[in-house]
Amino acid sequence: MLIVSMITSSLCVCYLQAGGGALQTSPNPNTYEIGNKTLFVGLVMQLISYLFFVVVLIHAHHKINNDARIIGSEPWWKIIWVLYFSSVCILVSNLRTHAWKFIDISSILRSVLSIAPLNWRKVKEGI
Repeated sequence: MLIVSMITSSLCVCYLQAGGGALQTSPNPNTYEIGNKTLFVGLVMQLISYLFFVVVLIHAHHKINNDARIIGSEPWWKIIWVLYFSSVCILVSNLRTHAWKFIDISSILRSVLSIAPLNWRKVKEGI
């Protein structure tokens, strides 16, 4: 149920932002302003949705740490730390004033920073 709600939230926020962006293309100043506000609401909703994801990640991390079967050297621990690192980058970029101006640049940077540590080991080993 959690996965369905996260995916639904992401899709709704995406459509809201796309609708706001489409309204901003109007030559009418009133429609442009409505699109600007719609886009901003979509970005705020995205931030709230992502904060919820981070809370779920932290909760899952604590539950995993309390499991006696986990020794802490499993390879998937790196993925959790990469998620934490990329989450900090995402939240910092979203909390900036007028974050929507920087969304294209920061999304590329986030993608590179979140994927590079996972693939570096494979590249190093020649896989």
